[in-house]
This record gives sequence, structure tokens and C-alpha cells, in this order.
Amino acid sequence: MTNRQFVKNLDDYFEMINDAFKDPLDIKWAEKGNKIIGMFIVNDNIYQIRCSDKGNDFWTYKFFYYDKEKNVMDPNLTGFERDKFRVLPTVKSGITYLIETKNPTCIIYAALDDSEARKKLYSSTSKEISKSHNLEYLTQGIGEFGEKQIFVLYKKNTDSKLLYRNIQSVVNDVISNNVENI
Repeated sequence: MTNRQFVKNLDDYFEMINDAFKDPLDIKWAEKGNKIIGMFIVNDNIYQIRCSDKGNDFWTYKFFYYDKEKNVMDPNLTGFERDKFRVLPTVKSGITYLIETKNPTCIIYAALDDSEARKKLYSSTSKEISKSHNLEYLTQGIGEFGEKQIFVLYKKNTDSKLLYRNIQSVVNDVISNNVENI
């Protein structure tokens, strides 16, 4: 293979990745009380998004995949390499859906593992969403060594005490691994 062919193949690969990141999958949404639940499928793997209104239009946003062996929705990394280029834009479109349908004061979500790649992707996605929806953005590593990280998107005029209380509540749930409440 010549250098020119290699560069063309590499360019084609990056174009494919770029296209995948711009093409989210359709999410099937259902509302249930103070929750919005979305489901989508990538390569026969089932994913779920759970958005919960914690009061005062403060929402949490959680992402899970269906672990077939354990028969549970799991928040951990999947290791499904073929899925990752479709999952991230779909998760991002889910956050946009929440913003556009519920007009939340705040959205809080977390990376519950020590994956630096996931944290960087969530951070860049959060920055992009904050700019496009005129929201403030902050993030903080938590846990003994900062291995977990929370991400917060919120409106500029949000009451700081209310914001702090809600962030602290989510941090406490993350530290105690109480995934259901996050």
C-alpha cells in the first residue's frame, strides 16, 4: 500500500466516524410520572436513557445498556466497540430532547467509571450543548481520587443554593453508588 492509499483510507475512516457522530439513532420515548424513558438499539444491543425530574425543573440524565447475561440495565461501560460511534450522538440527542421538551433549569449526569475517554467525550458534548442552548456548564471529579465525574448544564439565572443542594444530592448518590437516584 502506498502512502497516498494509506492516507486516503485513513481519510475515509475519519469521514465515516465523523458521519456516525452526526447521525443519532431514533429514540423511542415514554413518559411515566416525573420520568422520561428512552430506548434505542445498536447492533442488537439495547440502550436506555432515564431522565428524572428531581423537583424545581432539576433533571438527572442517566444512560444504561441491557446486560443480557445479568438481565439488568447496567450503567457501566459496554466494551461494544462497534456501537460507540452511534451511541454518543444518540445520547447527545437525548439531552437535546430533554432540553427542548421539558425546558429544564438544570440537567445533571455523571460518568460513573474511571474512563478518561468517556469523561472527555461527555465534557466536549456538554460544552457544545451549553453553547447551542445558552446554558452554563460545570464539571467536577468526585470520589476518593476523582475517578467519577459529574456534569451540570444549567440556566444562568438558577438559584445558586438550589443548584448546590441538587448537585450535592447527586454527588452523594454517585459516591454511594446509588445509581437509581442519580
